[in-house]
Amino acid sequence: MKYIKRFSKYLIFFLVVLFVISFFTSLGYKKLENNNKLQKYYKKGVYHNHSVFSDGRGDIDEITKDAKKVGIDFVILTDHGEPNLDSSSSTQYLNNVLLIGGSELSLECGHMTVMGYYPIDYRFSIHPQEAINEVIENNGVCFVAHPFDKRIPWTDWKIENFTGIEILNSYSEAMKMNPLKFFLFPFEYLINSENFMLSIVKYPYKNIKKWNEFLRKGKYFAIYALDAHSKLEITEKFYFAFPSYEMFFKLFNLYVKIDKDFSDNAKNDSDLILDALKRGNFFNVIELIAFANGFEAFFVDNENNVYDMGETVKSENGEIVVKLPFDFKTDVFLKSNNRVVKEVLNNKEKELRFRINKRGIYWIEVFARDSKYNDIPWILTNPFFIDIDYKREVINKNYVLNNFDIYNKFHMEKNKSSSAKISLNGNTIVLEYELVKDKNLKDFWIALSIRENFDLSKYDGIEFKASSLKPMKYWFELRTGKGDNELWFRRSFNLNKEERVVRLFFKDFYLYNKKNGTLNLKDITSLFISINNVIAYNGTNGKLIIKDFKLIGEE
Repeated sequence: MKYIKRFSKYLIFFLVVLFVISFFTSLGYKKLENNNKLQKYYKKGVYHNHSVFSDGRGDIDEITKDAKKVGIDFVILTDHGEPNLDSSSSTQYLNNVLLIGGSELSLECGHMTVMGYYPIDYRFSIHPQEAINEVIENNGVCFVAHPFDKRIPWTDWKIENFTGIEILNSYSEAMKMNPLKFFLFPFEYLINSENFMLSIVKYPYKNIKKWNEFLRKGKYFAIYALDAHSKLEITEKFYFAFPSYEMFFKLFNLYVKIDKDFSDNAKNDSDLILDALKRGNFFNVIELIAFANGFEAFFVDNENNVYDMGETVKSENGEIVVKLPFDFKTDVFLKSNNRVVKEVLNNKEKELRFRINKRGIYWIEVFARDSKYNDIPWILTNPFFIDIDYKREVINKNYVLNNFDIYNKFHMEKNKSSSAKISLNGNTIVLEYELVKDKNLKDFWIALSIRENFDLSKYDGIEFKASSLKPMKYWFELRTGKGDNELWFRRSFNLNKEERVVRLFFKDFYLYNKKNGTLNLKDITSLFISINNVIAYNGTNGKLIIKDFKLIGEE
């Protein structure tokens, strides 16, 4: 009994010490005042949020109510899925807040958020570049999520043509807490939740460095991400219901400049926001430091033409104008190639002009000098591309198309419950199908198969004409080896009812069923055109029309 009392005393003492430390840690924080109004055509929103559609705590009603409380115009939902169908289809006005549906994809190399794509009846690829291509082809937006997260980092940096990269992610920042900070968390949050949320944010050196590497290759944009779940998860079933969505929505905001004002049509207004994200016409704000209402950054050339963030400026002569209508001091940095080109410290001016006379990619970082948290980027703009032309070297090859007479060689393979019918008319194959899951099997599939040997080593790829009764994705697959040594190399292709030429190069096929292996084109043991549970849902039905097979050879 006395040991229990002694332990209780030590525990109480320990908790009191933690409370005192937490109290003094929270001193000195005060949100800076900014009473400016948000400029016309700017909308304030939050990106990367999870709901009960996946692993978030709250439903969309709670989320939009919390957004309304703090003056948010739009919320971008990114629930986990392939895509998440509920989240994807949730775009609407709710509680006078624009909710924009999207998903967070789990790919082979990490997570990517996607939004703005057309409604689809198939799953996005788990292969990163394929997934990016599918999203972009569907008019969507995609960002690399928490690239340097401790648990789920991004690992494939050969990708291209995505929209941008998360520069700050509050969940990843929280995961960097040291043990003492972790123990102090409940106390600090209880004493001053806003101070705690800011205290976990550090300058994102690695993220900005990686972003800058991609800026040398093309237009890629920086974004601050909440990754809000509105819960502190202890186990899968046990969690604390904080930080709230309302608290998250006070942390990081996007200030998006749109072409015209909202019309109260959710689809049209969502398109305005997503189009601005595609163009990079937005800046990022740590809102708990201060509101950024009134801030602007734009480029004016010598002929008084004005360019917004994300735009390419044809002339290398002009000024980047930065408006800072604040009653507190700022430190302002003009950066290019991740280096400070110009700086204004302890600034009190309401407007700064940075003269530009050299081509390059420039962005602005603003720090709130008078804030306790003056070492993290309060405002991060997206770049101005001054006289930058991303011309890529194009190697022109003269390709020869060789007839590939395989029409009569195809057979049908499927799981027991699925149904399919093949009809052949000359060089046209029609496949009508319905995918149905067997009770005791996880996988379900329908495939046009040819199980015989091919030597394709003299060729660069395959071409054919195809269409699908409704938008759908299919596999083209080559296999090598037999039994345990069999390797599957795949490439997906998307179709709709309009016939198109599909050209697949063998160099773009990737290994699916094992970690290591090389496509040996001299030893192709089977060929498949298929649809299965990896890319489609139980009950999916349709019609695939495919014809005019050609092998692509170099002249």
